[in-house]
Amino acid sequence: MNATLSERISDQLSNFTMTERRLANFLAANPDRLLLETNSSLAEQAGVSPMTVTRFVRKIGFRDMADAKSILKAHSYSPTGSEIGSRFERVHEARKDEFGDRGAIEAEGVSVEKAYATRRLPVWNRIVKLLAHSDSVYIAGFQTTDYLARGMAMLLLYARPNVHHLSGVDGIYANVLTDTAVKKTLVVIDVFRYGKNSPALSKFAKRQGMDVVVISDEFCKWAAKLTDYHLPASANTRFFFSSMASIHTIMNLLVHDVIDELGEQVKPQMDVVWRAQEEFGNYL
Repeated sequence: MNATLSERISDQLSNFTMTERRLANFLAANPDRLLLETNSSLAEQAGVSPMTVTRFVRKIGFRDMADAKSILKAHSYSPTGSEIGSRFERVHEARKDEFGDRGAIEAEGVSVEKAYATRRLPVWNRIVKLLAHSDSVYIAGFQTTDYLARGMAMLLLYARPNVHHLSGVDGIYANVLTDTAVKKTLVVIDVFRYGKNSPALSKFAKRQGMDVVVISDEFCKWAAKLTDYHLPASANTRFFFSSMASIHTIMNLLVHDVIDELGEQVKPQMDVVWRAQEEFGNYL
């Protein structure tokens, strides 16, 4: 059976119980959750019981959650792109909805509020101190998050020296290997579907004695297993591609707090950067 998740739900809609219908509505708005969550975590987010999730998954034609993940993952990311077609339909319908933009704005606002909430996590201040006081800081992004890593590295470089965008273009991250700094920190930024090198690079950095910070979407399961320094960002799924607003906010807050942590030490670094701007004349 090659039906999309939405088609499977639609086919069984009249057979759902009240709680199953609640789960169906949740998955209609957040289809990726079935790929990323466990029975328990999906149940908690949808406000139903794990048993309801089990019954629901079987009712829409899967043996169990593992079977659902396997089939839907292959279907969603196959060359046929039928799930991409479904995204186009959802976006098109949202544009016709009188409250579509208002809903998107509200959802975006919630994701930014959640980003500010990460600032209250106990681990936040420890991460700020790592970014402020490590001898070298490397920042890596993968696929669509590479521009975020590059931007964060450029901003931090205004505040402190020895900040590097880690592109991995050489395939072996040699600049990390050859860096003789004693205390090094790696920041990895990634979202679903996660780059294969995200956990691989994080594990490698840990073996090299580096501290590892991961900024990811809220679905990421591997980060917490590899590091204590994990900042999950809320994903607004009302767009065709998930919004990066929450990750942008977390990055901006980190840079802001690093500058506050460094205090007067920032001024000489800023002077160096500003003199370079004048020297090369690339700014108005």
